[in-house]
Amino acid sequence: EKFWDDAYLYQEAPIVVNTNPCFILEDDPGKASHDQVARATSICMSTLKLVRLVRRELLEPDMIKHIPLSMDQYETVFGSARIPSADRDEVITDHKSTHIVVLCRGQAFYFDCVAEDGSLAITADEFSNNLHQIIENALKVDAEEVAENAVPVFTTTSRSKWAKIRRKLSEIPANKESLEVIDTALFVLCLDDIETPSITECMRNTLHGTTSLTSSDDFETGTCISRWYDKMQLVVSANGVAGVVWEHSKWDGHTVLRLFSDVMTDSFVKFAQSISGKSKVKTHVQSIRVDPEDLESLNIHLLPRKLKFDLNKKAKSELKLCTTAISKQIKSLQSLVLEYDAYGSTLIKSNGFSPDAFVQLAMICTFYTVKGFLPNQYEAVMTKAFKNGRTEAGRAATLPALDWCRAFDNPDIGDEEKIELLKVATKAHSAMTRRCSKGEGVDRHLYGLKCLWQKQREDKLPDLFDSPGYKKLGVSTMSTSNCGNPALRCFGFGPVTEAGVGIGYMIREYDINFTITSWEVNLETFREELAGYLNQVLYLMKKYHELQKVNGEDNSDSLPSKPKKRELLGETLR
Repeated sequence: EKFWDDAYLYQEAPIVVNTNPCFILEDDPGKASHDQVARATSICMSTLKLVRLVRRELLEPDMIKHIPLSMDQYETVFGSARIPSADRDEVITDHKSTHIVVLCRGQAFYFDCVAEDGSLAITADEFSNNLHQIIENALKVDAEEVAENAVPVFTTTSRSKWAKIRRKLSEIPANKESLEVIDTALFVLCLDDIETPSITECMRNTLHGTTSLTSSDDFETGTCISRWYDKMQLVVSANGVAGVVWEHSKWDGHTVLRLFSDVMTDSFVKFAQSISGKSKVKTHVQSIRVDPEDLESLNIHLLPRKLKFDLNKKAKSELKLCTTAISKQIKSLQSLVLEYDAYGSTLIKSNGFSPDAFVQLAMICTFYTVKGFLPNQYEAVMTKAFKNGRTEAGRAATLPALDWCRAFDNPDIGDEEKIELLKVATKAHSAMTRRCSKGEGVDRHLYGLKCLWQKQREDKLPDLFDSPGYKKLGVSTMSTSNCGNPALRCFGFGPVTEAGVGIGYMIREYDINFTITSWEVNLETFREELAGYLNQVLYLMKKYHELQKVNGEDNSDSLPSKPKKRELLGETLR
């Protein structure tokens, strides 16, 4: 486990984009859907209900096919922060944290929400009132003054640089105390002053924020100054769109998905209760409230307070450099969302394919078409069936995948043969991921052996670790992950190599969602090719079934039949 932590915590590159993933949550079913404060209050109150369950280990265990999964990641999900270092970062957790931090226009505020045991101390009305006060206060400060003192921007720079800056900041007692308040917060809520109408804009704003820094401007007013990337963050835009972006060293997507699945379920249950009454709709997450008379004795302060930072001229100069760097990074990163709605898992499964393997082959074949070679494609495969399990690296670049990629656009290969090749490739992929989930993968095993050798011996590493094959294995040209359920609109993260592609995808019953990022690959072309591939394979599946029927071999109802035509009455309005 230490080896695994080291892989993250020795990282020198900035963790924004390079490491931290994000979710975009589904819209709220009630009145909070388009109101920023109402939406932030709703998701935060639902999230706060989970604190007590986590601290008392009362969460229902995660299961996959009746197999219980490791729950250790939940122990640090609240009250944790990644602390930068010149060498190896560390993650600290305050298991008795009672407050949250709110970032608004680059300024930090905090207030208590729960007792040390996780019991709710604040009401929804009190929470909402606090947010209104915070927004009102944040708007009073001039934009240039905000930009010159936006300490959160420091979390976007390299880890050693941030460590050095933080060390200098902490020499001033008031700065040190403010940093400790942020570090120990349950989580950070970011209230953005922009609207994000499109799904791609939502994703970009949540993943890295926006930039409004131009060549003629001397200061930044984008939402990138209102992020603290060392922590779990809830992001709510001005039009009520909500997302989550989290520090990845301790928590994987499956853990954060479970958490916010409960949050979204609680929101929908509250909406249902508003319609049918609490007596008819069972509460999803039970909460215990602190007696208001006990707040003072428990040292709980519900009113918001503003955190202050004292920056000297050198610190402000460093802040400006960091701002310029993150602005350049945001402008350089391409990202877009493909919402493919022609079909989803229902049709894929009815044709005898594993949905995940089917989509993995779609992505690798698209890359092959666009770039002309098979990428070293990474797929995160969960290993939480083991104690403290995280993920294994599934490798989609199998020989059957290569055969399929070569055959896909080959006019000399018939439709029936193509579908058979796709079946072979998807079965090979599924077999590979099954091995990975059982702890029989390649990457983590070799990494563990390498770490053991370095720890126990002083002589040169075996030649294997200097071989071209091992070096290529360590560069994931295409990084992919399947994570999602109806609680999410999309899931995304940055590419892990300069010339690579990052794809977070969700396979739903009747559609497939792809969030695609890259520094260098033309994503408009990639999106068009990916959609075209999925359309072409749909055509191939239809042709395959037609051929099977002609040959008398198809006894299935794999493709939905058209309903019987009925006679219509009346005249069509035009």
